[in-house]
Amino acid sequence: MLVARAPKKSGALITAQAAVAQGRPLLVIPGDPWNPASMGTNEKLRSGLASVCLGAGDVIAAVGLKGAIAQLPKSATQREAVSEDAAVVLRALDRHAADVDELVVRCGLESGRLSACLVELQLAGYVVQKAGGRFEKSQ
Repeated sequence: MLVARAPKKSGALITAQAAVAQGRPLLVIPGDPWNPASMGTNEKLRSGLASVCLGAGDVIAAVGLKGAIAQLPKSATQREAVSEDAAVVLRALDRHAADVDELVVRCGLESGRLSACLVELQLAGYVVQKAGGRFEKSQ
C-alpha cells in the first residue's frame, strides 16, 4: 500500500495499518515535517512500519517485481525544445504551481491553446500535473 500524505488521525492510516496486519508492504511519501497533513505518514516512517517511496522503482521493488521502469522521467538534458507559447507558460510556472484558470490570466492565452501547451510541456518533461488540477515545473 502507498500513502502519499496523511495526518495523525486519518482513514488512510487505518487502511495502512490493516495492510501491515495482512503482511502487505507499506510505502509512504515523506512530507513536510511542519505540515500537519504529513504527520501521520512521517510517524509511520519514524516507527519503521513503512518504507520511503521516492518513485515508481520503490513501488516495483516493494511488490517484488523484477525489471526496469518502462519510461523514466526525462532529465533536464534530455528535454525537447518547445513552442513559443509553451515557453511563456513555462516561465509563468517559475513563481509557483498554478491551475488552468490562473495560467490563463498569467499567460494571456485562451484556454484551448493553454491546454495544448500544458500537454506539450508534460510530454517534453518540463511540467507535471498535481492533485487538484495544478501544474508545476518538474524537477
